Amino acid sequence: MKKILLVTDLDGTLVTSGVDYGRAIHLWVSAFMERFAHQIPHYVGYDRAVSLWALAFMDEFVHQCPHYDDVTKFFLESLERNERDRYFVIGVQRDRFAGSMVLAYQDLCKHFHLEFSEAFARRTFEIGWGFGEISIIPLLSESGNDITTFFLDSMKRLDKERYPKMRAHRDRFPGSMVLAYRQLCEHFHLEVSEEFARRTFEIGLAFFDEEAYRKRTMIPGAAEMLSFLRNPDVEAALYCVTAGDMRVQWAKWRGYNLKRFFPTIAEFRVVKWEKEEILKRLRKLYPYRDAYMVGDSIGSSKNGSGDLWPAYRADFIPIYVAHPSVWDNGDHIDELPPGTISLDKIQKIPSAIYQLPLL
Repeated sequence: MKKILLVTDLDGTLVTSGVDYGRAIHLWVSAFMERFAHQIPHYVGYDRAVSLWALAFMDEFVHQCPHYDDVTKFFLESLERNERDRYFVIGVQRDRFAGSMVLAYQDLCKHFHLEFSEAFARRTFEIGWGFGEISIIPLLSESGNDITTFFLDSMKRLDKERYPKMRAHRDRFPGSMVLAYRQLCEHFHLEVSEEFARRTFEIGLAFFDEEAYRKRTMIPGAAEMLSFLRNPDVEAALYCVTAGDMRVQWAKWRGYNLKRFFPTIAEFRVVKWEKEEILKRLRKLYPYRDAYMVGDSIGSSKNGSGDLWPAYRADFIPIYVAHPSVWDNGDHIDELPPGTISLDKIQKIPSAIYQLPLL
């Protein structure tokens, strides 16, 4: 069996971290609606129901969940359509709203090619049933169901504006949430609560925590693939190179127990952003081995962003394993580098490299 050097990305490759941004947003929506229900009564049931459903959906489909912005907006649009159609047929029956939520979930599964779960359909109905007192359609009212969508749109815009300067700094996303909250208050003529602004920051920060990561699982097949390569008989030099805030990435290392695969700082490398320089250093350590870089971010042929183009320039064979949820600021901005191996599942890597049966 040939000796190889294999470097892997972390976020979106070994672990699903992008969904935590969605969790933070929907936890915030739920907290906001509960706190300011008396000021926005027409929104309370609708937005809270959707946020509770979204949190449950992301827990159920954590590794298959498309981007939270796409999921939320599609679900809202489908729910609006189903509610409108059913409202004029069955009126204010208690199970109308719950049934519309199930139909919206069914539509979502078809649209994003997800397997429909009867168990989660029942869970969806239960969430909607808890809000059975909804007797009108908020989206048909004059003001509309704008709390969730306004906050999502503000977050997307603000976080992208702050990204070039702050990059993956731990405080960027929570800070963007606070700014989006302030903009929402201005838009809806609500008084800003400094206490709730602090609570907003805390919600955004809560998911970048070691204890939160301990409750997570790695992407299916990732641990098996790494365990195979850690086998002494395989003789693979195994590294992880991840870009991000040092505090957050090492919290993931501890929380996901990545020490079993990358025992020390020598094998687990954290860079602020660009990976090309460290990849070139690692390549020089193993000049006579075939070298592979596994990642979900294509990056750019013109700069140092992403995983695959920097790896290609550092004389690695790129291995592309796409994740269903593209991170907000990690959009695919170029074609795959020449010679890239494209796989749909990470556990296929040993088979692709060594022509072995699937793990």
